[in-house]
Amino acid sequence: MSTGPDASDAPSTGDPVVDGPGSDPVQEANDLAARAQRLWLMAAGLAAEIDDLRFQPEGRVVPAPALEELRTTAERGAAEAHELAERVVILAREPDGEGLPVALEELRDRLRRVKATACRLAQLGMGVSAATMGGDRIERLDRACVAVLRAEGRVLVSNDDLALSGTTRAEVEVEVGGLICRLLVDRDPVVRASAGTTTAKVTPDYDDSLYVDWKTSTQSKDRRQWESPIAVSEAVEVLLDALLTDATVVQMSTARFWSSLVASKSPHPSGCSGLGRAASSCS
Repeated sequence: MSTGPDASDAPSTGDPVVDGPGSDPVQEANDLAARAQRLWLMAAGLAAEIDDLRFQPEGRVVPAPALEELRTTAERGAAEAHELAERVVILAREPDGEGLPVALEELRDRLRRVKATACRLAQLGMGVSAATMGGDRIERLDRACVAVLRAEGRVLVSNDDLALSGTTRAEVEVEVGGLICRLLVDRDPVVRASAGTTTAKVTPDYDDSLYVDWKTSTQSKDRRQWESPIAVSEAVEVLLDALLTDATVVQMSTARFWSSLVASKSPHPSGCSGLGRAASSCS
């Protein structure tokens, strides 16, 4: 098995380690593959904790839409990164090095995919957290989710992260709760949503506030604001009630979310303060 620098040597920006035209492709490949394995292990541990904690003491089970799919995707991406790194080692021994740049670029792409999947798992974990009754272990889950989001530097919410897989109100509540928690951590994107003839906007502020604005088919407008500690479950309920009141909306799948990036002052200093749920908040 090939060896190389430890994944912890990777820069906090999350960008691939490239030292310039003279960089060692084998060293770069080993570093990229190591980072993919680290992200996979973090994702696997997080998925296991989510799957355990969603079974609440009172007998209620919090849904975790696409949990197994995300876990499998992270594992597959890490395995492919390992295989590509091994291919780079073999290609690097060839005199002409043909195919080496393509293999390295594929490896970088696999790392990006594993990173995105790990972040989606963290987002889902925060959604599950927001739907529980809280407790020390749930607060540890919150912090673990933030750690995964920051494992490779800041990864802003993309439109891929906003695709809803839930088919019931309870499942969508968890997904939207996770999204709102991630917005509170990152403080960057404004997320817009629509369902039927109703449109809405979710805006995290830099003073630990959250705003939900919506407009109905009759052009009436409304706004709700929450100060820290923010009860995420309450914000989710308000948002979905606003989106799904239109008589034309008959399925959860009609709700659509997309991001609108705004200029960032700075990420949230703790990455955790301000998250909240029905009965406890992340401190």
